[in-house]
Amino acid sequence: MYTATGEIFDPATGSVTPMAPMPITLARFGTATDGRYIYVTGGTNNDFWRTPKDTVLRYDTVENTWASLPDRQLAQAKVAAAAVFVPGMGLFSPNGGFINLDEPGGMFGPPFEAMDENAFLTIEDLTDSDGDNIPDSEDNCRMTVNPRQLDTDQDGYGNACDCDLNNDNTVDVSDFTQLRGYWGQSEPVADFNGDGLIDHSDFMIFRTHWGNTAPFE
Repeated sequence: MYTATGEIFDPATGSVTPMAPMPITLARFGTATDGRYIYVTGGTNNDFWRTPKDTVLRYDTVENTWASLPDRQLAQAKVAAAAVFVPGMGLFSPNGGFINLDEPGGMFGPPFEAMDENAFLTIEDLTDSDGDNIPDSEDNCRMTVNPRQLDTDQDGYGNACDCDLNNDNTVDVSDFTQLRGYWGQSEPVADFNGDGLIDHSDFMIFRTHWGNTAPFE
């Protein structure tokens, strides 16, 4: 039985303390670190080798929190693969293998097949500046938490950080006049927090972005 538990060893004091539980039970995975984050790639859970995973998890050694990186899976599910972090480039997951359940089994069950696949995730794919589990490379508000990625006017900037209502690339009095005209209504383009109503909460978001120019983050 695999578990989601882990421990932190402090070589300075010789002490061992529990770490936050992993999002899923996992074993036979690869690990690498960039100094702050520990990345976990591939592996299997609760059935020995039979179900390889394309999972990529990230542990924050400062906050003692895990994030499952749903948009950053490996190209192919695998077990027993190393992970290597290269500064300035990204995370490599070379080789590994899987149990081939389509082949006849021998004394020890179905055969394990090695692979020469070299998965690679760029720094941009791994970085999540606002912590909303959307990688910066895909996040339409890179510095503003917006897991829904709502972009009503489809200009590439999410509602949560895009207060440029007239799309002139500056948040100014013209946008405020437009916001005021929507007050109390359900106009989606000015619904910055996505709650279906233009109200004080949206104004507070607007105020924090006053004077901003594109690109909006």
